[in-house]
Amino acid sequence: MMPTTFLFDLFGVLLGADKSSLIHFIAEKTENEFEIANSVFDKQFSKFEQRQINFNQFFQNLQYELKNGGNLDVGEFKSIWMQQDLSELPTVKYLPLLKKHYSINLISNVSNSYLEVLKNKFDFFRMFDNCITSESAKSAKPSSEIFYFALDKIG
Repeated sequence: MMPTTFLFDLFGVLLGADKSSLIHFIAEKTENEFEIANSVFDKQFSKFEQRQINFNQFFQNLQYELKNGGNLDVGEFKSIWMQQDLSELPTVKYLPLLKKHYSINLISNVSNSYLEVLKNKFDFFRMFDNCITSESAKSAKPSSEIFYFALDKIG
């Protein structure tokens, strides 16, 4: 049987974020090496992305795990976080071709409100038949529940 439907992840597949300015900010504020700040950030971001912790816990964990973490200010952190450069990755150019023959759908751990922000910035979102978020599925990747939710929604 030939496939009829594709599910695309968002970050790392369709959009890429340049987190270097955020990591530099963290490293400078806490007087840690870039590599250490990056390692701690990646560990905590993975938990945040999988909805194991919320944003406040993510930030507090960064403060706790980094030497001089108390030097981080949540307002400054959020501001730099929201200013990260996002750009389309090469996969996006194949969406119009796939759309001609298949149902294409998005599945992501982003919140519904952040998805709306991204939809206003990037035109490729209009090509998706469905945009499934962890918030709407009440489950996050890699949990099977979000995929069952997606399959049910897609039909």
